[in-house]
Amino acid sequence: MRVKLALSLLASLLALLCARAQDVSVATDPAAPSQTDVVRLDFARDFPTPCYQTTANFNRNGNTIEVQITSTPQNLICPQVITAQTAAVEVGLLKPGTYQVLWAWHGVPGRGSIAASFSFQVLPTAPLAPTLNLRGKNIVELRFQSVAHATYQAQWSPDLRRWFDLGSPVIGTGEDIPVEDSRNLATNRFYRIRQTADPPGSK
Repeated sequence: MRVKLALSLLASLLALLCARAQDVSVATDPAAPSQTDVVRLDFARDFPTPCYQTTANFNRNGNTIEVQITSTPQNLICPQVITAQTAAVEVGLLKPGTYQVLWAWHGVPGRGSIAASFSFQVLPTAPLAPTLNLRGKNIVELRFQSVAHATYQAQWSPDLRRWFDLGSPVIGTGEDIPVEDSRNLATNRFYRIRQTADPPGSK
């Protein structure tokens, strides 16, 4: 009987330790980010009083993101009301891959500090496939979806083996970008868009 009671208490203790971090809601915004999204990490937990100020900061090393959240009680007379405390960090544009988030929340009433980890994936965007429109008799317009602050180069080829730059490199805006070709269109031409540089901060 004592053995069963001890095992029951041990199981309860383990469940309690696991639940210490489970009562914190963690999510990415957007929910399924791609490499063109600015990623934000959202944390939320109920506190027994509204009189706490919460701040958060992060550090990223490769595919590991460390988040430190601190809640500090304010010198106020506060009612005992269950209040949601939230924290968010904007980690910016990320390359495709799996990222691990190691987070710790300090100053939790009745808990001190709690910590856990979770992972999320950043998906690659679809291949850049420009659309072609004929404008007038001698102008072809290429239009493609860009990533903000990335660098692109439009190219053309007569045979899909040799490629030549079409105009100068362009900087992405996050919107569709048009590129025009007004050369002799009597010969066959193939077109492609190459991303030649990632946005700053996406390494």
